Amino acid sequence: MPKPSTIILLSSTSLIFLVYLFTSAPGLGLIDSGELTTVVWKLGIAHPTGYPLYTIIGHLFSLLPFTSVARTMVVFSSICMALAGCILLWTGAYIIQKYFKCSPINAILFSAAGILTFAFSMTAWQTAAHAEVYPLSLLLTSVLYALGIRMLSSTKTDARLWIAFGFVFGLALGNHLSVVWTFPLGLVVLWHCFGTGREALRALLIALPAGILGASIILFLPLRSHLDPTLDWGNPETLGLLWRHLTGWQYQVWMFQSGILERIISYFRTLPLDIGWGGVVLVIIGIYGLRKRTARVLVALLLVWFLGVLYNVNYDIPDIAPYFLPAHAALSLIAVAGAVTLWNLAKQRMKVMRIALIVLLTIPVLSNAITHLSKANRSNDHFPATFAREVLRTLPHNALVLHSLWDLQSPAIYLQEVEGYRTDVALMDVNLMRRRWYVEQFTRQYPDIMAGSEKECKKFLHELIPFDAGKPYNATVIENAFTALHNSIIEKNLARRPVYLRFIREAGHPQIGAPFPAVPGAFFYRLGVKDNSREPLLKVEEILGGRKRFDEREKYLLTKIHQLLFGRMKFQENSDQTEEITQQLQLLESVLR
Repeated sequence: MPKPSTIILLSSTSLIFLVYLFTSAPGLGLIDSGELTTVVWKLGIAHPTGYPLYTIIGHLFSLLPFTSVARTMVVFSSICMALAGCILLWTGAYIIQKYFKCSPINAILFSAAGILTFAFSMTAWQTAAHAEVYPLSLLLTSVLYALGIRMLSSTKTDARLWIAFGFVFGLALGNHLSVVWTFPLGLVVLWHCFGTGREALRALLIALPAGILGASIILFLPLRSHLDPTLDWGNPETLGLLWRHLTGWQYQVWMFQSGILERIISYFRTLPLDIGWGGVVLVIIGIYGLRKRTARVLVALLLVWFLGVLYNVNYDIPDIAPYFLPAHAALSLIAVAGAVTLWNLAKQRMKVMRIALIVLLTIPVLSNAITHLSKANRSNDHFPATFAREVLRTLPHNALVLHSLWDLQSPAIYLQEVEGYRTDVALMDVNLMRRRWYVEQFTRQYPDIMAGSEKECKKFLHELIPFDAGKPYNATVIENAFTALHNSIIEKNLARRPVYLRFIREAGHPQIGAPFPAVPGAFFYRLGVKDNSREPLLKVEEILGGRKRFDEREKYLLTKIHQLLFGRMKFQENSDQTEEITQQLQLLESVLR
């Protein structure tokens, strides 16, 4: 017969998983979901930092007979997030039993109050809804918290736990670099268990081979890249290219930008909206409770949170929220201590019935669940796949599209490479064309498109040499060569295929396509023609799918559809499509208000 505490642990984990599962997306999400799912299925190389652990484990999981590869990887995210919740629950209960002298059943109940509050926070819930690397990263981080706190709470040094910590840390580096911000926990463990002298050095030397063994999963990247997979981002075959890929060299333009103070203020302003005001209260009380019981555990968790936040606010990207999950998991363990501290304070100072205190502790959980349900629920979100499918459908046979819209490129990669839909269409991501590896990969994949532009391609790649080498370079010269290459590609292909273009000016390349006449098509502008009467229209009602509420990213894409439709109506005055365009504009305006 299972113990009551075990039953509560398994029940809480099942609750987390079922909520995540039934509110998760039916398939693709925006941003990186399509690319990552394709990489998993094809065993390719994803965008930096490559995520080899996610790729390998995800590939094995993707072989399970779910409805689609996309849905399978969504389920994988839900499982990883639920398992992370389970480990955090156990860790929280361990802290309570060790330092607050509670019975196992009370410990797991108090732990559930803190961890379920975290599980139903906006970021955690939304992260579980799509195929992403962050759920696996949080799972591994949770294991590190469990190992580290177990060692911090023990009077005897267990070298096996320390070796396991090193191995999991190395393994986690093969998934996502956000795990780096758990290193303060490792330092506090090292100091507590081994001191600062020779024993500490010996302990580091013991853990190092385990860490290297775990991190050896990274070798998948150069080995697989050498075989030229369908997706080979960064082409990390050599040591230099591998280092660039692992360090996210190309993303440094988004790091340490101005406006850091504003992002710090924004973080603290949105934190209560994310973890809930109840979660904030539990964390504050938890700091008070842990300070009296175990300063070293509190210091370790606060350091992980502080350094994680301090680094991540320097990273100016739209999908930064999941990067904070390891830091917020540390806060959730402090919140666990807050739940039991609140219980003890109430018992000492107020004659409150036990049932009333239990109700009080469920308020943060229920508040987050109710408040975040409508936004976190993605069970009816077919938008990314439907949007990409519709855009591809409207393009004529053998079309070439020059654009910089990753929210189209990513799901389109999946539709073309996994489902085999509209493989005749060539989507050229102009943002990626700034990188040597993508130019070379696109040339291998579409030699007929690049035919005739060899001279311009060679000149552009030559001008990239100092930039790639980290030496002084002339940005104007590179931009001119970049523009000349794309205009040459357009010119050489206009006679043999339909060519479309959009989102180039937003990417900072206004001269690309400028010499050619353009007319509005379904979602892009068609180049080299003056009449668009034969261009089809997007089925807006299909993209909307009956939904009335959309997030900011989806609204951005809908706004871009609206802008082109409006321009098309002005371009095609009194055409037979005017009435249909007007209806679609009205439909879009009803959800964009």
